[in-house]
Amino acid sequence: RGDVRTRYHQGIAWLNLERKPLTFNFESYSKALSDICRQIGVKPQQLRLSPVVRTPDEDAAVSDLRMKGHMKEAHIRMGKLLTSLQHKRSSRRGDYEEGQQHTSVLIILDDVAEPSDLEWFQFRRGGGGGGENGGSDKGEQMNDLLVTSRLTDIEGAISLTVPPLEMKEAVRLLLTESDLPSNHPMANNRTARGLVKNCFLHPLTIKFAGRWLSLKRVTSGGQKGMDEILGEVNDAIIERGGGAENNTESNVDELYSLLNRAMSPLVKGKETKIVRLCFAALVAVFFKETCSASVPLEIANDFFLKVVENEKDILSRDDTFFQSNGRQASKLVPEILGALGIFNITKHTTQVEGSEKNESSIQIDHDLIRQFSRRIRNDENMHHLVKNAEKRWNAAYVQSYFQQKAKYLWDDIQPDRSRKYALEKMPTHMIQAEMFDDVEMLMRNESFIRGRFWSLGWTEGTRAHVVDAEAFCHRLQSYSLANDIEDCSSPKLVDACKQLEAVLMEEVARESGGPNGHCSTLEAGRCLHEISVSLARLKLWDEASRFCDSCVELVESNLGPSELVASLLYNSSVMHTEANEFDQAEKIIGDCLDMRVKTCGTESILYVRALCQLGDILSVSSDYSAAESCFNKSIGILKVMPAHYHLDFGITLYKLGRNQHRRGGYLDEALHCYEEALEFEKEELGPQHIFMSSIHLHMGDILFDKEDTQQAKHTFKEALDVLSEADAQYDTSSSSKLKIMSAVVEGKLLSIVGQTEKCINKYQHALTLLQKYAPTKKRKIAQICSMIGAEHEKKGNYHAAEKFYEESVTTMKSVFGPYHLDIAETLVNLSGVKSALGEEKHHAQATDCLEESIDIQKTRLGDCEECAITLTMFGAHLKTIGEYKKAELAYDDAVRILQALEGDQDLSLVDVYLGIAELMAAMSKYDDAMEYYFQCLEIQESVFGEKHDDIASTLYAMGLVKHDAGLYSQALVLFAKSLVVRVELHGEAHPAVGDAYDMMGFVEAKNGDLDTALRRLNDGLKVRKSLGDQLKEADTLINIGNLHRERNEFELALQRYDDCLNIRISEMGRNNQSVADVLMALGNVQSDMDNPQDALSHYREALQILISVKGPNDASVALTFQKVGMVQFRAGNLESGRLFLEKAVELYRQGGKGYESELITPLFIIGNIHNTLQQAEEAQRVWKDAFEMSNKIGEKTNPEVHHVLTQLLHVH
Repeated sequence: RGDVRTRYHQGIAWLNLERKPLTFNFESYSKALSDICRQIGVKPQQLRLSPVVRTPDEDAAVSDLRMKGHMKEAHIRMGKLLTSLQHKRSSRRGDYEEGQQHTSVLIILDDVAEPSDLEWFQFRRGGGGGGENGGSDKGEQMNDLLVTSRLTDIEGAISLTVPPLEMKEAVRLLLTESDLPSNHPMANNRTARGLVKNCFLHPLTIKFAGRWLSLKRVTSGGQKGMDEILGEVNDAIIERGGGAENNTESNVDELYSLLNRAMSPLVKGKETKIVRLCFAALVAVFFKETCSASVPLEIANDFFLKVVENEKDILSRDDTFFQSNGRQASKLVPEILGALGIFNITKHTTQVEGSEKNESSIQIDHDLIRQFSRRIRNDENMHHLVKNAEKRWNAAYVQSYFQQKAKYLWDDIQPDRSRKYALEKMPTHMIQAEMFDDVEMLMRNESFIRGRFWSLGWTEGTRAHVVDAEAFCHRLQSYSLANDIEDCSSPKLVDACKQLEAVLMEEVARESGGPNGHCSTLEAGRCLHEISVSLARLKLWDEASRFCDSCVELVESNLGPSELVASLLYNSSVMHTEANEFDQAEKIIGDCLDMRVKTCGTESILYVRALCQLGDILSVSSDYSAAESCFNKSIGILKVMPAHYHLDFGITLYKLGRNQHRRGGYLDEALHCYEEALEFEKEELGPQHIFMSSIHLHMGDILFDKEDTQQAKHTFKEALDVLSEADAQYDTSSSSKLKIMSAVVEGKLLSIVGQTEKCINKYQHALTLLQKYAPTKKRKIAQICSMIGAEHEKKGNYHAAEKFYEESVTTMKSVFGPYHLDIAETLVNLSGVKSALGEEKHHAQATDCLEESIDIQKTRLGDCEECAITLTMFGAHLKTIGEYKKAELAYDDAVRILQALEGDQDLSLVDVYLGIAELMAAMSKYDDAMEYYFQCLEIQESVFGEKHDDIASTLYAMGLVKHDAGLYSQALVLFAKSLVVRVELHGEAHPAVGDAYDMMGFVEAKNGDLDTALRRLNDGLKVRKSLGDQLKEADTLINIGNLHRERNEFELALQRYDDCLNIRISEMGRNNQSVADVLMALGNVQSDMDNPQDALSHYREALQILISVKGPNDASVALTFQKVGMVQFRAGNLESGRLFLEKAVELYRQGGKGYESELITPLFIIGNIHNTLQQAEEAQRVWKDAFEMSNKIGEKTNPEVHHVLTQLLHVH
């Protein structure tokens, strides 16, 4: 030993790693380094390790990599410290020569779990290397390692195996364990030699055989000779099928057979079970995970008594030991187990209330002995005692403790070992026993909390309490789920934490300290941080942020500005962000940045992370420009930092991409950021990490927005592949996140291929999971609501779309207030579905939505292109509802904004001009409309050249204006030009080409050239069929049918209508407005053919569909009533016709001003019916009503009907 101490003159340090891997646990590593420093006579403060505070809710892999970075830094500092120490010693001795120094420190690592952990304790000269995979070959090693481990794969390790004992050694061990002298005659006894041979000469088995011999010798009371006892033990081994001659069992099996027999003492000739019962219960309750725990003997004695008491009904019937001794039999159990060497008994002296108290503790001797309890619990003969017994065994401990200690206070200044154990472990045992009411009361018991503080220390006491509170919460959640009852775990957890805080602050305020001295504000701050992190783990962000803020206040009052305070401020900002308190989060991260400027400067990674957090908050709050500035500044700093910060580089690029993506109009920039981030993070985290799926998902969104559908599908599938691989690697909370992301990605893939209903189901599933597992993720909830709304809108389910868009807006406002830009975007979508609903009140609501959206954009962004685009949409909406003057003002405002902006806004200006042109056309200002279209063409040709889809669309729109003006020949010229461009761009097989043919056929018909019109429509039909677009094919078929009707080719018309009807029913189902439209067309032809019954049949079927789809008060229902009434009138069913026409009039009147022109014809016919029925007075009244309505609407009236009404009423 002296030689070793001389050799390692700087010191020797011993660390017991307890077979626990470091796995990037910076806290354990820094503690180990501090222990090394103390053992070699160095103050740990000389390492100058920066405080490391883990970020709440950070991804485990990201956290591990960051901890690895901190560990590398600590490893380098330790190497530099050892180098400095060697230099100082060599300088004092005057014998330092480069290359001639040997290592001066020996570090002993006991019970190593992972070979990779060794590199963290190999320190290099000047700090070279850097821990695991950190280039440990750089620089001379400053220390030697001596390692012990149960592993066999450590490079260069010498494996030590314990061979069987020699016969003499084995017999000597048997004598020793039997409490016999070495010269006892048994040393030469053949039976003894046979016994140790049957024990395979295995030391542990021989030990317990000797202990059993000793116990049997004592309990026999001298009535049995040594040979008889020896023979009994040997026979017991042979009876169990063991022995060297019958080598069918392993050493462990032989040992367990021996233990089983030794723990089943014969009473009245029968094996007993009490000892095995008590041992199994002891292990299950106190030694479940390890045999190194120390349990006061007093606890074990009381526990055994309670276990036996609880099983008295079975034992009194089956166990002769219990029958002979009753519950007192349990008192013999510790003596038997101790005598057998099952556990070691250690004696202590404890100061209790001013006097010394002698106490004892027990530890199980060996892990193999602990594992023997499994054999007991699997023994069928023990099942009725041990099966599913852990709950009642834990309850037995709790009951036994309170029976003995109920009169004592938890916060006695000098607790004995039994109370110390209870202070540390009682909640755990209560939770295992499902004594939920009791554990809740205990966790809020001031005396118990204070006792924990005084027994375990401030921080450790807090940590124990929050760990127990979390375990209680999780157990309650599982119990609630299993029993289908309401989960009330979170409030109970919060109450426990509040009580913990209250007692802690009492200790801070206490003038005279407790047994641990006075609790400083710094200690209290650390305790509150433990509480806040615990609450954050359970996603209780509101409470977590409050505790973290209190922690910051206490620690800062003690330390002033420091990196520890800055780290706590960072965590507080994260918690407030998760709690959706963005203003507070922004303020706090600003304070953190200011502090880090002072503590570590603007070139440090900690400053970068705080800056990114600020950028993230600003981006989520839709302050995109400020957020971009933060991210760009961070990237500028990271570019000059070492490569081991690539993880942060990738995260920052990803966040910049998210910001640009949310911002809109920056898709290429966002995609580039995502692509770069993906490369960095694949290298750092691996290709199957969940982060990769997030990047793939957002890249897919951008590709879809850019109409690269195939690449978008491929990218979404990549995201799904990563999620599938990652699912097995994450815990329950992360698993829910994976399920949410998977549902969203699957929904997007279904949306791309047009499976809208299935897509909605996936999004709805994601929404349900979010609301259950992450209810604070309000922005994400709002986004998914908006996505569901968009899919419903796509299907034409406008009421459902309205519901989800409104829910999205409400959710966003609850978090961000009324001026978030996402709200503006959703309001635009909401306005679209409200317009589609068609009723006057919905049109007014759509107007309100667009006005609110414009107000948000102008407030947040000022006069910008986004605002001009929304104004353009507003103008289009106002035009649709007939508010032409307001529409013109909206368009003028959009033009003003775009013309004042710098940069390229030409295409946005085109959209405005197109809108104005459509408005002019609606106002019958056809020349003005054409002027705006020509301006559009000029801009489009300057941007795109002469051939582009947008140019074709503008020419098509110009053709529509000429058509509306009645200039059919000019319209056909423009449609032909549009057709030429589209065919040159896409060929004949394109939907837009089919549209042009259809429109040209329609105009040719109006121009009187029905033959050419039919050819054009048939050309369009060929296009539709070649594309397989059945719905468009149906549209063309109904147009061809209309043309045949115009040509009085009624049979051909019926044929085309029937073809159209079959397609629409097949594609859209029978209960659809498009199907009703075809039925109305069929009714019209049957009416033309004087087939009133067939016409009525079609009209009535259409009427049923329209009432079901549009409601009973829709204008289309009114038109159908009118058609039915007209057919009845022509068929001579005057009374029936009048009733249907009156119903049509009633519905038109309910529609308001927009339907006044529709009233004239049905009123006129109703008057005719009254006149035919010789009801002159009624006829005059109705005709007068029709005439007044005709005068009121002026130019919109039917001049022929107006002329007839004038004559009928004799009006001049």
